[in-house]
Amino acid sequence: MTKKEALKLLILLCLALSLVSCVTVPPLDLPTNMPDFNQTYILSNQPCSPPCWQDLTIGSSTGEEVVSTLSGLEFVNKSRLVVKDVRVPAENILGEENNGSAIFYQMMIPERMTSAGGAIGMGRAALDVAARYSTRRKAFGTDIKNFQAVSFKVADSATCLDTARGIVYLAARSVDSGDPPGRSRRLVSEAKKVATENAWIVVNNAMQIMGGIGYSNVYPIEKMLRDVRLIMIWTGTNEIMDLIIQHEYYKELDMEGFKGRDIEFDAAEAEQVDEKIYE
Repeated sequence: MTKKEALKLLILLCLALSLVSCVTVPPLDLPTNMPDFNQTYILSNQPCSPPCWQDLTIGSSTGEEVVSTLSGLEFVNKSRLVVKDVRVPAENILGEENNGSAIFYQMMIPERMTSAGGAIGMGRAALDVAARYSTRRKAFGTDIKNFQAVSFKVADSATCLDTARGIVYLAARSVDSGDPPGRSRRLVSEAKKVATENAWIVVNNAMQIMGGIGYSNVYPIEKMLRDVRLIMIWTGTNEIMDLIIQHEYYKELDMEGFKGRDIEFDAAEAEQVDEKIYE
């Protein structure tokens, strides 16, 4: 692949992510404003009158509009990718027309796994800082780690991180081994949800262990708190993860049916069918 071809692909991927980023629930096969015009697609997410035909370019002055900064993750700006009646040859279609959901879901696997792994890293860093602080900070003549109000928060935090690692490994194995897409999608969503929510608990515990000094910029905990909060929102909010998890679980339940014995009949009076009213 030449440098020009690589740049072209990068621009197309940026546009693909931008055009579907406003969609929050499946299915993603939605109508678009990309009519076929002599084997050319017209991309536009902004009104443009009269039509301004231009090359497909992205830059600080032509295609990207910085909207605001964020309270955490200072290296990230909230930006808007502006596309005004850009003509794109049909040969540049990624995948099949009207099948963008397949690309989107595949693209979200590394996005959400990265969020999950990053959250675990943030949580571990916060716990390390707080636990080490608890071995040096003294109150009532002893290290504060000797008080269960402190040490139990360390225990809870370590458990949260190890739990998150387990589900992330499980999701990664599912993707790498080529499990059915629905199962991998469910596990990846679970990994993102569990890892980010557990990391939020861990960082909060770290700040509580350290007390007021943890809320200051003398230690990095307050920054970690702002950073980790965003991860529960980006690459799909955790409420959207819940939506995907239950959707894929019910699909698996319908497809698998009963395997082995029916556990429902383990009840002592399971054959009292008159008591089982569903309507």
